[in-house]
Amino acid sequence: MSFVLHYVMASMEMSVTQRLSQQQKLSPQMIQTIGILAMPMDQLRERIYEEVESNPAMEILRDPVYVSSTDSDTHQRFLESVAQPEETLQEHLLVQLSEKKVPDEIRSLAERIIGNLDSHGYFLSACENLLRPDETRAMLDKAVSLVQSFEPVGVCCADLQESLLLQAKASDNAPPLAVTILKDYFHLLEKTRPQYILDGIAEREPLVARHNSLNSVKEAIDFIQSLNPYPAQQYSDGQ
Repeated sequence: MSFVLHYVMASMEMSVTQRLSQQQKLSPQMIQTIGILAMPMDQLRERIYEEVESNPAMEILRDPVYVSSTDSDTHQRFLESVAQPEETLQEHLLVQLSEKKVPDEIRSLAERIIGNLDSHGYFLSACENLLRPDETRAMLDKAVSLVQSFEPVGVCCADLQESLLLQAKASDNAPPLAVTILKDYFHLLEKTRPQYILDGIAEREPLVARHNSLNSVKEAIDFIQSLNPYPAQQYSDGQ
């Protein structure tokens, strides 16, 4: 009797060990590590179904209609249903650029501009450094404006001030005074007291100050504080 009990317990232990081992076979990390997504469509589909059949803890949430492995669209949809890698800011912007009909010289400049953005969406170096001998400042300005029109709003800027100003201008509910403060009185925001900011505006533009109250300044400050200082933070840094 003790021998039978020992045998049953040993079998159960082996089964649990095998199941735990099987559960680890198709983790997202290991899929990326062994390069399983590089398989042809038919082999990939067969491999995944084999793993699911041997592992009750796994299931396929979505399986596109299977067609020939030469159908690249179906292949892509199937890969997306298995794993969705993080997207970098550059990838996100390049996709939007690919959907625009622009001259080749502007597209080339825009691609270089996108490659010149850091993890916050700000320029790594001055955009003027990207210009080639046959390119003009007007072409650069056009390419920068193009990338700035993409989502997320606020990237492709030199610094925080330009990013917040771009976001404010793109907003439908930005108080006019918020744009004025961001453009001409950004230095006053180091102290968010409405009276301090209103007094600072009055020193240079008394007429503007007279047409705005403390409430309008507070409204502008509240709006500015609602903007995103790091508009690219939701994207992977590619590391």
